[in-house]
Amino acid sequence: MTLKRHQRVELEKLTTNELIDYVMQLEEQFTSDSTNSSKPPSRDSAAGREKRKAKKNTSLRRSGERKPGGQNGHPGATLRPSDKPDTQIDLPLDRCPCCQSSLSERDQTGKRTKRQVFDLPKPPPLECTQYNSPEYHCANCESFVHCEFPEGVNAPVQYGSRLAAWLVYMKDELLLPYKRIETFFRDLMDVPVSSATIDQARKRIHQNLEQWEKALIKKLIKEEVLGADESGLRVNQDLYWLHVASTELLTHYAVHEKRGKEGMDATGILPNFKGRLIHDYLSAYLKYEQCEHGLCNQHHLRDLKAVGEMDGQSWSGQMAEVLKSMLHRRHEHEADETRPSEEEITQWQNQYEEVLKTAEAENPLPPDPPPQPDGKKKRGRKKKGKARNLFERFRDKAEEILVFFKDFRVPFTNNQPEQDIRMLKVQQKVSGCFRTKDGAKRFARIRSYLSTMRKQKNNLFEALKAAIEGSPKSELRGS
Repeated sequence: MTLKRHQRVELEKLTTNELIDYVMQLEEQFTSDSTNSSKPPSRDSAAGREKRKAKKNTSLRRSGERKPGGQNGHPGATLRPSDKPDTQIDLPLDRCPCCQSSLSERDQTGKRTKRQVFDLPKPPPLECTQYNSPEYHCANCESFVHCEFPEGVNAPVQYGSRLAAWLVYMKDELLLPYKRIETFFRDLMDVPVSSATIDQARKRIHQNLEQWEKALIKKLIKEEVLGADESGLRVNQDLYWLHVASTELLTHYAVHEKRGKEGMDATGILPNFKGRLIHDYLSAYLKYEQCEHGLCNQHHLRDLKAVGEMDGQSWSGQMAEVLKSMLHRRHEHEADETRPSEEEITQWQNQYEEVLKTAEAENPLPPDPPPQPDGKKKRGRKKKGKARNLFERFRDKAEEILVFFKDFRVPFTNNQPEQDIRMLKVQQKVSGCFRTKDGAKRFARIRSYLSTMRKQKNNLFEALKAAIEGSPKSELRGS
């Protein structure tokens, strides 16, 4: 590593202990990867990728708990024959393939072997509908009048709602670039679609979803358990943040310049939510005191692995095993449709507290820093280190960490919003960034609608067509 001149000057001013801390920070940066931190796999170094390949399965599902593949009761998606095929082709046989004797219809036995081929029809040309509005002359007032055209028919020549819904689906659900969408319609249907046409459809649906988004926010506020997460996104050259609040049936995205409470408040969801909020340990979430909290234990397992590998903490593996065992026991209760007794809950809490005693012994409070040459104390808080901070989190937030075992509505991890936010990262890889803030907000609202409609088991194309026509699917089921 090559340091610039001003960086070398700063290092020369550090004491020996401060240099040791600096070296440890650098070591932590190089040893952190997606398995022991919040880094995504895409940012792993070559060594980190090799480590990820070599590591054993880290699934929270224990061996033998469920067999791989589809589970009992899963409907499956096997291609099945149709009782009413669209086309039937009879295959004649003129000669016997065994002895070459002539064959005719009289020789048929009545039995038939059937095979069906499902394929796409030939792409049809666009269907053109012409609306004729004849002019009338009113003899009473001498006015020339004509019938109003249907809503949405605004130009002499335009595309209809089905094609517009298709464009929005390809851009905001499939995340295809503008050029690929243009190429698709030109090659398959000989239709000249431009980026301006796609943008016009997206602006129209964004405007029509304004009231729907307000209804979605009200629905999320009333949920009993809600997951929240945030991730950075680029708007031109600036860093913005995408905030997501979601359940198994509802998803809301919002774009804001700020990551913390200011950005979260802007959505209007978290300030008014009074249920159980599931999230990572970002301090901004903890500022919402009107609701209860639950912490993501997947983050905790990674943090425990990090302090075990980097700091040699023995308690980290013990705590990880306690959490995984509690999750396994919860799965057994769910399979048996039972709930843990107060005695069982107390036993797990006792195991948890025993590990905390070991953690505290391994991580005593750091000593006071030596006095400065002028006799004054060094300002600021004592630097505790990552392991001590993690111990204090497990000590002070035990209820938020273990609530998943008492209340089965609360998930063990915060995976739902993290999965919901994943498609944004795909969009960023496709486009690199959003060019304008309005474009980012348009994407967020449309994706809120698409994600929610998919969770609600609605047909996405029909839902988009309804939204284009000004009547988005408004019936929203809660979790």
